[in-house]
Amino acid sequence: MSDTSPLNHTAGFGLREGKGYLLDSGHAGSQRLNYQYLIWKQCLGYSLHPTIRDAVGDHPRIADITAGTGLWLLDTAHEFPNAILDGIDINLARLPPAAWRPSNIHRLYNWNIFDKVPTELEERYDVIHLRLLLLTISNRDPGPVIKNVIKLLKPGGWIQWDDLSTTHTYVEKSDEKLNTAALDKIREFVHSKGRHDWVFDLPLHLLKHGFEESQLTFYHGRPDLICHDTEIHLMTIKEFNGQMKADGREEEARHLDELIEEAYAEAQRGAGVTTPRIVCVARKRPVPYAVREALSFS
Repeated sequence: MSDTSPLNHTAGFGLREGKGYLLDSGHAGSQRLNYQYLIWKQCLGYSLHPTIRDAVGDHPRIADITAGTGLWLLDTAHEFPNAILDGIDINLARLPPAAWRPSNIHRLYNWNIFDKVPTELEERYDVIHLRLLLLTISNRDPGPVIKNVIKLLKPGGWIQWDDLSTTHTYVEKSDEKLNTAALDKIREFVHSKGRHDWVFDLPLHLLKHGFEESQLTFYHGRPDLICHDTEIHLMTIKEFNGQMKADGREEEARHLDELIEEAYAEAQRGAGVTTPRIVCVARKRPVPYAVREALSFS
């Protein structure tokens, strides 16, 4: 691929800033979500963070926002058979029909996380789970999402936010002599000029908006998962490129297709690109004792 191409690969996902959901909402997107979930589970080793698992007891009410194809919801339903779980997303068509879901998955709600919180969902949950909102957040500000999530949680309830540390994306080689020019450009594309660096400040954002006990954990990629991470990155960028074509940016999209194919060829020769995961958990501040006492006498 020529360096004189019109594609600004360093801008990455910022090429469609402000264009709404950046990826495929059809069959290809569902395939990638399922594959992606399985690799995340291998990397993290859990669905629900151990801190939350120890804190919420055996009968929590849990919601998975941006539920996708529902695999996190299904796994958690089986791990917590006494929990009540809801799935929330703007597209519920990817989730299994009610007849195929575990009985403790109670309801599915069609809701956009940036919209006003429905009254029936206010302070309903002990746990809210979110994953991979980094392509959805605009202006590097997760505040609007956090303000809505805290309304969904009961006092003392927990948030678990899983995402990617794109700044720390790196290219790995099984042989240092390998040429990884295309994968190096994929790494820059994923980094997107620091578009997603706000994830490092998630604990501060959560503290600012009414949470406490906030903690951020990094999960570095396992060597045996690098091939899978690479495929997921390339699948994600290919979906993104489909939206570029829909925008009428045919020339840029053609060059991005070429870059994806070159990167895939490099991966087949024993190289890859991987990104550490992050998990941030925090607890909504409980109602102060004095307020609880006042409410109990009202």
